[in-house]
Amino acid sequence: MLYDNGQLALTYINAHKQMPPEADPMRYATVAREICDYVLREMRDETGMFWSAQDAEVDACEGLNYLWLAPEVSAALDDPQLEKVASELYGLTLGTNFQDPHQHDQPRRNVLFLPVSIANY
Repeated sequence: MLYDNGQLALTYINAHKQMPPEADPMRYATVAREICDYVLREMRDETGMFWSAQDAEVDACEGLNYLWLAPEVSAALDDPQLEKVASELYGLTLGTNFQDPHQHDQPRRNVLFLPVSIANY
């Protein structure tokens, strides 16, 4: 949603302003910039007008393009060592983290995320 991204960008900008000097000074500023870049790149039509939202529904399942099952990750990577690293890095070893509230008959899936900083990996 356009308004969600605007609020997120503002939140990260404010967090950046409050970062102590010894912390990673650009961490939150980078996230805010990436949110704005995404909105400008993905949420406008060819005339520059903004869309209010980006549809994430595929085959009547919410967010299916952004959700993964472990076998799908295995098939996409086709390398057991790479699969192990990716599963740990993107939180797949923690179990599934998403259930479509409208599709209870569908298996739980994973939204990929970084549970720890990649620098700590």
